[in-house]
Amino acid sequence: MNRWKVAFFVSMLAWAGIAGTLAYALLDSGVTVAYMSDGYRDCELHRDLLDALLVGRVDRRGLVGADERLRGRMGAPSARDAEWLFDSAGRYAASRLGASQTHGMSR
Repeated sequence: MNRWKVAFFVSMLAWAGIAGTLAYALLDSGVTVAYMSDGYRDCELHRDLLDALLVGRVDRRGLVGADERLRGRMGAPSARDAEWLFDSAGRYAASRLGASQTHGMSR
């Protein structure tokens, strides 16, 4: 077989491999970003639901008790990680954790 034919087919396979790898990386990153945005949206919806359920029902003592129960669990946020807003009666009104905030908290 001619050396030029062998070189042509080897280089063609190499370019096909590179193109396939790039196509896979592009598709994989698109799927990953889509799932991440869905997960983030669901997380925000659950946060807003919990916020609506907790407003006016939990006081400072209840928040500290929940913090004590969650302490030590991997990935569980601590009450010290967030800013908390309480009304004049000492009941939960809103919170902020990093860039995420509930509706009652203003910047």
